[in-house]
Amino acid sequence: MFKDILSKFKKSPKVDEDNIKEEKTTELDYKIRYAVEHDILPNRINYEPIYIITSIIAEKGTFLNRYYHTLYAQHKMQSPYSFLEFLVYAPLELAGAIVLRIDMPKKNLEKNLCERIYLVYNKNYTKHLYITVECGNKMCMWADGEFEEINVITDNELETIESIIIEEEIFEEKYTDVLDGLVSGEKVTEQLLTDNEEILKHSQSFLQTLIKVQGLKQENKRDEATRLLKDIIKKETAKYEDTDLVEYKSFRNSFEMLLYANLYHPYNFQKQEKKQIALTQVDLSGAYFMYGGMMLEQKQYDKALDILWKGYELNPVNVSIMFAIADAYKGKNYLKSYISVIRKAHSCAVKKADISRIYRNYAYYYTQIKDYDSAFSLIYAAKYFDAQGFSTALREIEHLSQKTFDEPTIEELKKTLNDLNISWGAKELTVSVISLLDKEFMHSQNQQGIKMCAELKKEISFEN
Repeated sequence: MFKDILSKFKKSPKVDEDNIKEEKTTELDYKIRYAVEHDILPNRINYEPIYIITSIIAEKGTFLNRYYHTLYAQHKMQSPYSFLEFLVYAPLELAGAIVLRIDMPKKNLEKNLCERIYLVYNKNYTKHLYITVECGNKMCMWADGEFEEINVITDNELETIESIIIEEEIFEEKYTDVLDGLVSGEKVTEQLLTDNEEILKHSQSFLQTLIKVQGLKQENKRDEATRLLKDIIKKETAKYEDTDLVEYKSFRNSFEMLLYANLYHPYNFQKQEKKQIALTQVDLSGAYFMYGGMMLEQKQYDKALDILWKGYELNPVNVSIMFAIADAYKGKNYLKSYISVIRKAHSCAVKKADISRIYRNYAYYYTQIKDYDSAFSLIYAAKYFDAQGFSTALREIEHLSQKTFDEPTIEELKKTLNDLNISWGAKELTVSVISLLDKEFMHSQNQQGIKMCAELKKEISFEN
């Protein structure tokens, strides 16, 4: 990732070499800071917003300083910065968005380098901005990977950022009131079950209800299916209430739980404590997924989004829910939101069929912005993992582009994806979580866990 990263800054038009005072910093110090602050961080946040933002919040300066250590190590030098020189503040809510302030090291500061950085994002990480406050009181912004200077700056930085949030609409959309009757209904007085046999019996009954709903759908009794589904969702949702230190999730296995913990770093910043993850006693996320899917089938995209995002909140690593959300955004022609959700799905995907579908979704996005060469490469990358839908998609690209393409080699495909900042196969974090989980199950001789990891490992391409 960092190979030759500094070479592009030798003749950068943004670098005013005449104003670099050698008594304050060396040329290398300047270039390394400029590379991290103006290229590496904004680009990584654009393509891995969840992991980067949550890692900065959880690990603070330790995480940030790794970038500098890596670049200095390439020059066989020690980084001049300590992790204590990066001050990461508690996130605050502003105009419907979340704002994270980072004060950068004061040493080696020069013109065009950052005194402060603001990361602005919504709670689902589908919209984000990277804003710098540079020496000379200049502010710059990266939105969707595009750089621009901020021309109107008020005396108060937060007021400036608030106006940017409103202009860029970095908030969580509220599409309908479809969930109001489900998540804010009367409180259920009964306590959660504690007896394992009763929990199992209740879970099986809930599952049987979902199966019945599916049967009613197939019989075209959609009204009856919807009523039944809404009733069980309302009853179950009211049982679970997150607290400052505990949040309820509907994970289906230990892999999802561990992936969530490593990707999102659940943490209470005010109390300086990690949050405890508690599991719902039924697959509540699956119920929301089914309900949202029914709205999606009827092309009620706003209702589908409200419901599916609630299901996602309960299981933020469920790739199937993310695909459904992306389909709803596709139906509304919200391309930026669509591609953002696909990137999120890529952070969690393991199965070859899911990786293939992600590349097909990427390809659709690139056809929409008329980058047919990239779309073509992504379709062939999808075929490498799973050939489903390949011929249809290829014909569509050739029809739209009025071109005939030659089949690329694997090396050419990997290079193209690398140039697009798209990972080949499963993400490194996902692979490492499977490896960690496998070791734990091996150590404890958990045969069921060992079998699950073996199945997951079969899905992973290690040809990275």
